[in-house]
Amino acid sequence: MKKHMLSILVSLFLVFYIGNSALAQEIISANKDNHNVDEICDNPAIIGYLGEGGITCEYFDSLEPGDYVAVELLNWTTWSNNPGSPEDAIVTDIVAYSSPNSFIVDGYCDLLDQFTSENITSGIHSYSNMIYIPMGCCGYFNLQKDVVPGVEWGFQVYFDADGIATVDAGASGAATFNFEYDSWHSNVIVIDLDADWAKYYFNGSVMVSWQWSLGTFGNPGEISLGSSNYYAWASVGNAALAYYDNACYSDNISFVPDIDVNPASLTIQQLALKKNADQAGITHYDRIRSLQSDSFNIKNIGYDSLSVESISASATWLQISGYPATPFTINPWGSQNVAVDVDWEELGSAQQTDTITIASDDPDEPAVFVTVTAIPAMPASIIVEPSLQNLTYEQGSFVVTVQSNVDWEVVENCDWLSCDPASGQNDDTIIVSHEENMTAEIRSCIISIVGAEVSDSLTVVQDLTSISDNSENSGIQVYPNPFSSRTTIAFYQQSPGIVVIALYNHLGDLIDMIRESSAQGPQKIVWNAEELPAGIYYYRIETGSMLVSGKLVKIN
Repeated sequence: MKKHMLSILVSLFLVFYIGNSALAQEIISANKDNHNVDEICDNPAIIGYLGEGGITCEYFDSLEPGDYVAVELLNWTTWSNNPGSPEDAIVTDIVAYSSPNSFIVDGYCDLLDQFTSENITSGIHSYSNMIYIPMGCCGYFNLQKDVVPGVEWGFQVYFDADGIATVDAGASGAATFNFEYDSWHSNVIVIDLDADWAKYYFNGSVMVSWQWSLGTFGNPGEISLGSSNYYAWASVGNAALAYYDNACYSDNISFVPDIDVNPASLTIQQLALKKNADQAGITHYDRIRSLQSDSFNIKNIGYDSLSVESISASATWLQISGYPATPFTINPWGSQNVAVDVDWEELGSAQQTDTITIASDDPDEPAVFVTVTAIPAMPASIIVEPSLQNLTYEQGSFVVTVQSNVDWEVVENCDWLSCDPASGQNDDTIIVSHEENMTAEIRSCIISIVGAEVSDSLTVVQDLTSISDNSENSGIQVYPNPFSSRTTIAFYQQSPGIVVIALYNHLGDLIDMIRESSAQGPQKIVWNAEELPAGIYYYRIETGSMLVSGKLVKIN
């Protein structure tokens, strides 16, 4: 008796008609046991839940490939209540409807999804899943009326290797239909226990309606619901192999028109620049002036047909298209895509937000709204902080912050420092590492951050190494410091000779030089900087016996 029950890879969300959005999910081409997996069916899936009912969905994405389903998940077991045995299904990432995982039914698999701990005897309920059958293989699943398997079958569907599916529901062979291999398909069974009636939907279309109490073959029985069974069934000479994903159970379904809009909020941003590289490897930039569009789906997640009376937007910069002339009808669990574009010239340079209103005959929500935010392209910008970095002569590193809305590259030609990274996108930080200054001069480097149409730069100034033969030569005094116009540099001349005082700006440029012949003993030299702007300056004193440098600060 049990071997009528088969199990296959079925998955589902129950309620919004996903339409071509399934095509947006990329299935990685794979090959297992000579079964090629390379496409998704064009038919839509039914996802979510109907009306106000509660829903429990398992997408298997929190599990790891190789896990046993019944071992890991609450309310899942096997026909013999032996999780982890050959009856248990194994999680896989070979294919998936909702990435990354599904589960596979093959070999001796006989998996059970128990909806509750006790038989359900009233209310309107649904069970749904997605199924994927490789070429030449078979799949199967059923609904049990009891939480204890094998008491009564309420529904079963066989997917045979010839591409024909057979449904037993109220009678043997109550419905047959064709299906495509190597594609994901949706299964939804809605059971009204109060009315003793059920419907089976395949890819959103009704395949069969029947009196639920008649079970699979038309024999009167209980009006109850308990579990779903996934069994590795195969017709003679063929293999049982199917993948399942997105298994959902929903209760207390409301059979009324019910509108849902996804997403309820859109952000459309105009891209400003695009980075390209020609065959010579030379980077260049093109400005993108085309529109960047988006869309949303209006879904009927109720049982009755939904009439959409109007779709309107008040803003002149907001453009909507791609839907039939209103009023139009959306069938139960169907959807209608609406394209949303922005007239960027009409929008102008400021970000704006407006609302699209969808009016329908939904008794609970006669109007729903989609908020659209349009963000125009910002002018290309690069800001580097800090713009000036003063360093001691010692080896070290410091951080540079780049604020940018374009790709950028670092340009510098100094052999004593390096930048990591040497290029980037948008906001980032750069670590600048520098060597010890072993020269006898202050040195500087300009680091440029260059992007499309814009650039900014940072100036790095490194002090020179202080050299002192004895303690007397280090006793240099500068006063006042900071100063406003003049400052005095006092030092001790150890022996008669020439004294050279070189003065540099913060960029390391030589701006003044004082050269004097002095006798042995204390010396004072006044530097007049009255005509120079406020800022940081450096001095270097060189005599026959010493070389000393220091910093000066001029204020207004």
